[in-house]
Parts: sequence; structure tokens; C-alpha cells
Amino acid sequence: MATQKSKLLTLGIVLLLGFSCIILFACAGIITGSFAPFPTPVPTADLSGILTALPTSTSKPSPTSMPKPSPTSTKPAPGPPTLVNIPTSTLAPLATSTPIPTVTSTPVPVRGIPYSATSYENPAPVGSEVDIGDLSVIVVEFIRSANAVIESGNMFNPPPDPGHEYVLVGISASCNAEQGETCRLSQFDFNLIGSQGIFYDTLMFVQFPGRFRNAEIYSGGKVSGLLGFEIDCQEVAPKLVYNPMFSETRVYFSVP
Repeated sequence: MATQKSKLLTLGIVLLLGFSCIILFACAGIITGSFAPFPTPVPTADLSGILTALPTSTSKPSPTSMPKPSPTSTKPAPGPPTLVNIPTSTLAPLATSTPIPTVTSTPVPVRGIPYSATSYENPAPVGSEVDIGDLSVIVVEFIRSANAVIESGNMFNPPPDPGHEYVLVGISASCNAEQGETCRLSQFDFNLIGSQGIFYDTLMFVQFPGRFRNAEIYSGGKVSGLLGFEIDCQEVAPKLVYNPMFSETRVYFSVP
């Protein structure tokens, strides 16, 4: 009986040692990666038939960017314009304002003005004929400045003084005396007066074309000519004055 127990004990120890060795070898294989415990062959199945039977996978084509069609205009091409008869309005047109012309006061020439009707403040209008006894006198022309005319009249004519200028006044005179009688008129019967109130005498030694000379006029006769004066350049609205020597008669004429 004791012998049987010893055998069993010995067998148990042997089995224990065997299992211990197996465990040790297994642990060593896991650590080194070279031990695969109890490899069992896996039967390989013949999959060639299955693989040929399965449909092959085709790659899905990537979507390509299709050009976006440009929108086409459905509007029809413009044709010739269509004329539409629009009824005209039957309303009367509005009255347009007509500008009123500006009326400028122009002195009207008068014939036969008595010399006593003139004064410095009220000279005879331009072109008016003034009766002075048997004479009738009209101012017909005014030249300002007349420097060029005087200069070309004679090479010896002196220039005007500084601040002065030459002017010319054209007159026409007729004699209304009785048949056979005469009228006398001189260039020295006239003066020119300006805004400064100065009486300017006619030029004596200055020569120029058309100069008025002393004249004796028969009844029904007429003479004309230019009277020359040297005046201040600052004079405004000068007037011709008939102012004979040894007489208190003064007649004022407007100049053009």
C-alpha cells in the first residue's frame, strides 16, 4: 500500500515537473516571439472558383466638370421701329411772351430852333438846326480823338500837351438873309465847353484837311467845315458854343 502511494506520488511529481517545463517553454516562446504553441495546420480552401465567380470591382469614374451652358437670350432681335400714330393734342398753344423792345430816348433833330431856346443845361439836340439871326447852324460831326488826323495834316503841327487831345467838330451853316445880302461866320465865333466848365478856343496855327475858314455867305448859300480844339482828356460830354466876339449871344449845341 505504501509502495502504491509512493508511485502515485512520484508520478504526480513527474507530471508536475512536465507541466512546469511546458509552461516555462511556452513563456520563453512568447517572450522571444519564435514559439507558437501547438500549431495546427489550417486546411486551405480552393477559392479560385469563388474568386472567378465574383464580379470584378470596377473603379467608379470621377465626375468630370461639364461646362455650364451659357444662357441663350430668348429675346428676339430688334426689328425696325413700329410707328404708332399718337393723336395730337387739340389744345390751343400757350401764348408766348414777346419781349418788349427797349425804347431809347434819341434826340429828334429840329429845324428852326431859336437860339434863345438853348442853354448849357439844355443844348440843341444832335443834328438840330438853330437859327441865329440870318444864319442857320447845324453840328454834323464829332471826332475824338483827332490826334492822328492833326498829325497827318501837316508835318509842323505840334502834338497836344500832356493829358490833352485834339478833337474836331463838323458844322454846316446857311444864310437866310434877304436877296442880295450876306451873312458872316468865323471859326473864332465858336468855343468848346466840357464838364470842367472851361471854354476852349479853336486852333489857330494847326493845319488839317477840311478846316473851316472865315466865310461870307450870300443869301441862300451854305458852307461847312471842321473846327479844331485841344481839350483835356478828362472832359465829359463837351458842347459846342456859338459865342461871337463883341456879342452877348451864346448858343449851345450837343455833339454826336
